[in-house]
Amino acid sequence: MHELPSGYPAIQTVAELHWLKLKRGKGLWLGIIATLTVIVAVALARYAAKDIEPSELMQSALSLDFFGLLVYLLPFLFAAGAISDEVEDRTFSFIISRPVRRVYLLLGKFLSASLASIALLCLSTLCLHLIIYLPDFSAASAALPQSLAAMGSLSILASAYCAICLLWGALAVEASGVLSVMYFAVVEFSLGHILPGPSRMVSLNYHAKQLAGLPKGGLFAPEMTPDLPAVAHAGVLCAALLVVMLLCTLVINHGEYVTEQS
Repeated sequence: MHELPSGYPAIQTVAELHWLKLKRGKGLWLGIIATLTVIVAVALARYAAKDIEPSELMQSALSLDFFGLLVYLLPFLFAAGAISDEVEDRTFSFIISRPVRRVYLLLGKFLSASLASIALLCLSTLCLHLIIYLPDFSAASAALPQSLAAMGSLSILASAYCAICLLWGALAVEASGVLSVMYFAVVEFSLGHILPGPSRMVSLNYHAKQLAGLPKGGLFAPEMTPDLPAVAHAGVLCAALLVVMLLCTLVINHGEYVTEQS
């Protein structure tokens, strides 16, 4: 077997290989189906209720369908099993036999999973924007900055969630999916949507929604959560992404992984 290239070519190679695995597996198609289902459902709601306010429908769709569903689902489908797949396919042992290559494996899979998640989220957000606001071009133009802000916020959040899924995969190969779901359910959803007050600020989803300019929402006393400037929310998201990637790099560089032999 040939040596993996070093530096960026290695990252690109791993990203391309991971993308091929996504296309051959069920995860990518499940993500596409889920995204199309959301778009169709919102389109039906838009044209079934003629008196609905487009801006309210857009905010509701972003809050419930995108920040409440797709931004969790897509990173989970694309990244949660990325490390365990390599172990099960017995290709991980070849890569980790060259210690400097471990970080290339991580960055390549992160790049592929993140770009796939971002592409689906941004394209579907743009489709949603056009469906809701057209044929009123003036309304579509006026609301475009908010939709672009949502796309940017979703992109950072999806990247952070991909990193988190990869971290759980590096920490516990056989339980990466379960641990990712538990993290999303307990930290991101429960703290971000249910509990009142400053506890919501633990959730990256909360910061992303605020960065996108969406209402705080939630079940209990959302007004008790402190207000922060947009730059603070963006800083939290970017800092979390960097910290998780650093932790993931340390874990995968120093972890011991057992691969089954044929």
